[in-house]
Amino acid sequence: MTTILTRQRNLDWHGWLNRYPDSKGTKDTYYSGVKKFLCSAFTVNTSRGKPTPEELAKLANNYIAQATAGSRDVMRDLENFVQNWHGATLTLETYIAGIREFLRFTCDIIIGKQTLQEIKPLMPKGMGQAQTKNEQMTRESWRTILMNSNTRMKAFLLFGISSGIRPGEILKLQLDDVKLDSTPTVFVRPEYTKEGKGYTAFLNAESVQALRDWYAVRPNYINREMFKQDALTRDKRYQALVRAQKGKTTRTSPVTPPTSANVFPFTYESAVKTFITTLKKTGLYKRDSKTNRTTVHLHLMRHYFISIMQQYVGRDMALALSGHTPYLGTYDDQIQTGDYYQKYLEGASHLFILQDPKLSEYEQALTKQNQDLLDRVGKLEAFIAQLPDMQQRLDRAEFDAQVNEDMAADLATLNAPVKSPAKRTRASHQD
Repeated sequence: MTTILTRQRNLDWHGWLNRYPDSKGTKDTYYSGVKKFLCSAFTVNTSRGKPTPEELAKLANNYIAQATAGSRDVMRDLENFVQNWHGATLTLETYIAGIREFLRFTCDIIIGKQTLQEIKPLMPKGMGQAQTKNEQMTRESWRTILMNSNTRMKAFLLFGISSGIRPGEILKLQLDDVKLDSTPTVFVRPEYTKEGKGYTAFLNAESVQALRDWYAVRPNYINREMFKQDALTRDKRYQALVRAQKGKTTRTSPVTPPTSANVFPFTYESAVKTFITTLKKTGLYKRDSKTNRTTVHLHLMRHYFISIMQQYVGRDMALALSGHTPYLGTYDDQIQTGDYYQKYLEGASHLFILQDPKLSEYEQALTKQNQDLLDRVGKLEAFIAQLPDMQQRLDRAEFDAQVNEDMAADLATLNAPVKSPAKRTRASHQD
């Protein structure tokens, strides 16, 4: 085993977890990876239930003590973990990264590149590539799912399909991030995104209507979830007693209290659970035989958006519309001028799921005509608003012209030569 000892860190289990206070995704992934590694190292039978957080902390601190004392063969534990892995290879690679961090900051053991090369032959082929074969989603398959979804999930799914926004980003959106006016716009703030860069997305008419339907029942949903949270808190001891009597050690996920500021006030785990229930109801639920992952998942909303939109606006624009960071800067000028939304309209009608596609195209054409008419009316109203000022300027110009004409006439009179009086003749004098 090749290890390099560094300065003493001596973090315990909770101290290590607290290193990731602002990285929930990283923390959850590393937590899952190390949990599976510890269960493998201590041969915990997870078929009877996963270890509770308290039990896992005890396992982790025991492992830290043994590895630090030199009584654990860390290399052998890692090899056994990799050999007994039956999931996706990309997940294994991420879990190994978490295990390396755990060993580094708790046991002062660095698993270097040379060590990774030694265990690489034990890893499944295709390391670093997701091997799950996803279903090719069509309009008909999405329609089947939506027809069996409640108002909440119908709005959530159509929101993702019509905008291309990542599911996790949708769940972070606040009510004031979504504008349902003549140009339905979604502003995805930088703090919501994977890369830390905000972007603008849009919704089609079908998604807007589904969202309005959801807004109508949303207060009732929030009140119901709040009641569940209160009941769970009051019943916590009773629930623990029931689980203990049944011999279960699985922990129940706490209900996250929804906030009235979120467009969709529920967790990602809740969305996945409801989605899987719907898939089972429709007969579309299936797991990959090699990776054990579901072949239909929420991220396919984004895949479907890009696959449809790129047929009408090109792949680069489709990726930019879905918030793919490398392509956003190319279209900054179009975002400012409004041409960005016009590009979205070119493919938006083809993202309709429940409505007739032909009718959708007709409605989209009417929407565009209506927008053109509104623009023309706006320009006309602006012109009419300027008429009084224009008339005033015209009257002033006519007055000035008349004054100038009168002044010119007076000046001409003043400058005219004065005629001298006529001389009298002698004859007339004699008379």
